[in-house]
Formats: sequence, structure tokens, C-alpha cells
Amino acid sequence: MVVNPIPSSSSPLPEEEAQIRQELICENVFGASINKKETNTLRLGFQNIGGFPLEKNKLKDDNIRRGITTYKFDIFECAETNTYWRMQQEDLKLYGRTTGWWDSLHISYSHNTTNPPISKHQWGGTALLSLDKACHRAIEKSFDTSLLGRWCWTRLRGKKNTQYKSIQVIVQTP
Repeated sequence: MVVNPIPSSSSPLPEEEAQIRQELICENVFGASINKKETNTLRLGFQNIGGFPLEKNKLKDDNIRRGITTYKFDIFECAETNTYWRMQQEDLKLYGRTTGWWDSLHISYSHNTTNPPISKHQWGGTALLSLDKACHRAIEKSFDTSLLGRWCWTRLRGKKNTQYKSIQVIVQTP
């Protein structure tokens, strides 16, 4: 289905469009389908994204942003970021790349820093994005202390001082 970005009297309303998309998705779901997000719910998502583009404003960037936004994830974990972030310009690093995607964003990430970089592309890596309300609850973060880029985490503080730690792990196989 192709969605007309310019609304007209014959175009479906946003709610109708969302319902149509949900029906199409449910027909082709492998695993659990994503239902409407309930009030006072923390929604966690994960995907092996197969790497961020090495350049900004590529279609894949937009697909990642739209996917996270459409399903109203509060925390989204990415495996296989496939980028040696230290070699990227500031606007191509995660913070620069995602500026303006959401109102607020907290990022934890890791990539292999044990060897000198060969290129901007590097297999592996993890990222954990805490968005909007979840962002403001982040109190601590860390990453793989062996510097291999295998995991990162964020700790959030909830109501009545409860704490939640979200951990993103990638297991490399030879």
C-alpha cells in the first residue's frame, strides 16, 4: 500500500490509515504483533538493524525513526549498529544523527574499540535509545568494559523510586 503524504478529502484520516496499516501488518506477522499501547505502559523494542548508514539522511535512517515512532516505543534496543563511531563526524554519530527525531533522547551505545579502526564500517555494536518520558528517567548508563562493544545498558528510575535496567547484548559468532 502506498500512502499519499498530502492529505486530501479522499485520503484516509490518520486514524483510519493507522488501522489499515495495522491490519496489513497483522496479516503478515511472524511472532507477536504489536497492539495499541495502553496508558502507563513502558514499551520496549528490539531489532537487529543490520547497521546504521555511514551517511546521514538515508532511507534507512528514516525507516528506523518511523518504526520506533509509529509503534510508540519508549526504549528501543539496536543490535549490529555496524559503525565505528569514533571515525564519524559529529553530525553522523548517534546523537547528531538522531537530533530532532524525538523531543528528548538518552543514548547508551558500544562498539569495539580494542583495535585501531580500519574503516567507518565495523561489524557488531549495540545501541539503546530511551525516548521522551523514559529519557528523563535515565539515571545511569554503561557499556562493555572489555571495550569489545558487546553490550550497553541504561538504568531508569520509576514511580516510588523503583528502578529498571534495560540491557542490550549482542553475541558475535565466528
